[in-house]
Amino acid sequence: MGTRKFEKLILSSAKSKDDIVAEALAQISKYEAKDPANDYVCSVIHAYDDGDNAGDQYIVINEKLRVEYGLKGNAVASSHYSRADIKAMIDAVDAKIPLDPAKEALLKEVEAIEADIRAKEAQLPPKEKELRNLKQQKATIEQEIADLNSLIAEARAEGRSTTVLEASKAQREADLAAKNREISTLEGEINEIKRQIPLLQEQAKNKQTQQESIKSPELATKVYVDELKASLDSDIATKANQDTTYTKTEVDNIANTKANQDTTYTKTEVDDIANTKANANAVVNLTGNQTINDIKTFSIPPVSATNPTQINQVANKAYVDSVGNAKVALTGDQTIAGNKTFSETTTLNGAMVSKGANTFSGNNTFNTGQVTFNNKAPICAVAPAADTNLVNRAYSKKRGGYVAVTGGAINLNNGINFSLNLTSKVNITVSNAASNIGQTGEIFVARGANISSFKAPFNFRIAQSGFGDNEVFSYTVVSSSLVRIVRS
Repeated sequence: MGTRKFEKLILSSAKSKDDIVAEALAQISKYEAKDPANDYVCSVIHAYDDGDNAGDQYIVINEKLRVEYGLKGNAVASSHYSRADIKAMIDAVDAKIPLDPAKEALLKEVEAIEADIRAKEAQLPPKEKELRNLKQQKATIEQEIADLNSLIAEARAEGRSTTVLEASKAQREADLAAKNREISTLEGEINEIKRQIPLLQEQAKNKQTQQESIKSPELATKVYVDELKASLDSDIATKANQDTTYTKTEVDNIANTKANQDTTYTKTEVDDIANTKANANAVVNLTGNQTINDIKTFSIPPVSATNPTQINQVANKAYVDSVGNAKVALTGDQTIAGNKTFSETTTLNGAMVSKGANTFSGNNTFNTGQVTFNNKAPICAVAPAADTNLVNRAYSKKRGGYVAVTGGAINLNNGINFSLNLTSKVNITVSNAASNIGQTGEIFVARGANISSFKAPFNFRIAQSGFGDNEVFSYTVVSSSLVRIVRS
């Protein structure tokens, strides 16, 4: 927020000072409406020699600045101090008053302690972020160890070697121990920083208390006192004489005893208005019953706030619309709410568009044309019973052929039999075993030489290798963690 100034040059005494101030305030409001980021002030100069206010100069400020500076009016004499003037005077005082050496030493100690506090506080966020990352890495290692334990238990149950799995587990346990040591060290550093910060804050507070308790003889020099006296004498000489002027409170008290011309009429104004009025029996009154004999034409439709209750009363638009909207029109578009029951045959000559759910209880026959579902496929919850019945996805899945799989990721929810064409080395994986327990099927693999491995829960009773160009496997989903696979 800044302050911008514009000038207003007055060339004659034709206007009073109050009128000029009002005009300046109106112009300030226009500028501030266009530029709300700044406050505007108007410098007024009466550039004439004779008459009221000749040679006068003053500044007009808005109401916000008047309240902020505690001034009585919006017109400020040029001799009033600005905020910058006041600050300059305070700085001059501070420059001439000596600072006690003991206070100055304590002040420097406080500044050093506060700098140390800020440095320690800045260390906390990156260390805490690093700690969170280490804990996430620890959780990942713990999960990997748990997975290895499961694989070791399965291998032992099947009589397979666990040497490789045991070695992997030992390595991950060593990694977990190292990660725990890193976490412990970092937590110690964070806790130490958090312990030191309040101690430093208390130390700074004690230093400030010692500084305030020092009662040093801070005296102004004689030169400064003499300068300040001369400045005050000069400023007092420029102020208004209270014997010949009113204070703002006195002016407000006088004004409050007078009628407000914006809200009252003089006797002459009342008489002039009354003489232009027609007799009461010759006009249409705002209240009371009246009978109007002749035609009255309204260039703007009359307004009625109530709905009619009798057949001979005028109806307003809202009432007519409410009645009309409650009927089904013979033409035009309408939205009809609620259930409509047709006891006779209903014929729809045009297209029927349904945006909501539809329930057909009886048999429905579509003789000609095609039924198209643009957005969603129709839903069928039952299996087909005749050759002409539609089939749903579940039925098709259980009777279907091979489902093509891109890459090596088999999703059991997508079918029973699967075909894979491997163009590069791939690990074959399976998902959604839990929701397909008991399912059996076949897996055909073209370019089987590119099989790197079958990942759990796939499991051979006897480990397989040396896959050829075309391979066929049978599988059975035993549990969520075991899909038994046999090479054909």
